[in-house]
Amino acid sequence: MLGLTATALLLVPAVPAAPAAGSIDGDAARRHWAFQPVRKPPLPNVRDAAWPWTGADRFVLAAMEAHGLRPGGPAERRALIRRATFDLTGLPPTPEEVGRAMRPYLDALAKLEAEAKALAEEQAAAGSPEAKAAAAERLRDAVRRRAELEARRPPIGVAYAVAEGPPRDARVHERGDPRSFGAAVPRRFLAILGGQPVPAGGGSGRSALAHWLSSPENPLTARVMANRVWQHQFGAGIVSTPNDFGTRGAPPTHPELLDWLASRLVEGGWSLKALHRTLLLSQGYQLSSDGDPENERIDPDATWLWRFRRHRLSAEEIRDAILASSGDLDLAAGGPHPFPEEKTWGFTQHNPFSAAYDHDRRSVYLMTQRLRRHPFLGLFDGPDASSSTAERHTTTVPTQALYFMNDRFVHAKAASLASRLLELPDDRSRMERASRLLFARPPAEGEHAACARFLAEQAPEVAILPEPERLRAAWTAWARVLLGTNEMIHVD
Repeated sequence: MLGLTATALLLVPAVPAAPAAGSIDGDAARRHWAFQPVRKPPLPNVRDAAWPWTGADRFVLAAMEAHGLRPGGPAERRALIRRATFDLTGLPPTPEEVGRAMRPYLDALAKLEAEAKALAEEQAAAGSPEAKAAAAERLRDAVRRRAELEARRPPIGVAYAVAEGPPRDARVHERGDPRSFGAAVPRRFLAILGGQPVPAGGGSGRSALAHWLSSPENPLTARVMANRVWQHQFGAGIVSTPNDFGTRGAPPTHPELLDWLASRLVEGGWSLKALHRTLLLSQGYQLSSDGDPENERIDPDATWLWRFRRHRLSAEEIRDAILASSGDLDLAAGGPHPFPEEKTWGFTQHNPFSAAYDHDRRSVYLMTQRLRRHPFLGLFDGPDASSSTAERHTTTVPTQALYFMNDRFVHAKAASLASRLLELPDDRSRMERASRLLFARPPAEGEHAACARFLAEQAPEVAILPEPERLRAAWTAWARVLLGTNEMIHVD
């Protein structure tokens, strides 16, 4: 019911009991940082005023300077394009996308926003009425062009949703027995955040819940959402326990930055796209992942964000990247799964249903079971469908390497990639294309020679095959090697 829904959405743990009375001390709990009102802090002063590109950069740089750190260098263009493309689409960039300017829409919009800001400042500083009028006209033109650009956004699809039912309060199940009903529990918001009841005539209460969640008086929603967006872009949240903003969770490393982002999110009409844009266009996001000896000595884990954190792709991104590189990725929306006919069902507690329906569509369309993860997702640390997964904990185990060597999926996609490469006239151009497809870069020094040596070593292995199949088999084996490299499954 509504009380449970609110708890699940906000994910606030129980507040520890007061030692003396054995009950929750509401006044003490409300003093916890996460339950304080969100206040937009002023931008901090920094010594290197030329480094920040955005307001977020000023908070990041202020923390670095306070800890005796200096920002790392900028990321290489191809690494940045690969990073941003995975973050925004979950897929690797194509060689053609790497060759063009990154995200033309974002670039054009950022340019117009900068132009509008400069024109507004020019208008304010203009002396004569004629100069003010000219600046105002240019500003109106920039605003008009921005509106035209926004109007060209792709349409947003629609989906089915739930309908209203008879509203009622949930009753306590005494001793957890679903057949033993106790007192009814009036529907209301979380007590720690106000405890407002569902108003009379409020129907199911879903509308009231939405207003409570997005109320300026609710300090959690904007902070939690801003932290999740930051976690997605930077690999770790400002609060490292994204499901727990309570007293058992971790405090924020950059509390003022978190509140600044939360304020921007609310001011922007809760637009996640605008918040993503703010972060992607920041200097901090575009830093290199390269190390620095002095910074490593002070902050080896890059807690203060002096470099970008290199991280492994998620299980879904790895699978989708393999499909995209092979040319087999089907971008069509997922359809129904081929479940067995109901008349054949004989499933029990000790003989539960289990299946894995593979296809070439994106991993979001894989059939998900609560009892058992898809084998690929289980191997590469995919989410547990029976619980909320706030973070993906990355493991490195031998079976992952063996998967790239032996699994039928990898063998099939490596064969498709080899076929794609064999359309080119010679081994050098094939290696060039493979490197751009998988790593978004041209081959490094020595990689052409490594490819040639591998193909030569494969010659005795494929000699038993018919002549037309030998080259394809050798390139399929080399494709498996490339698909299993660290660079393929990591983002710098």
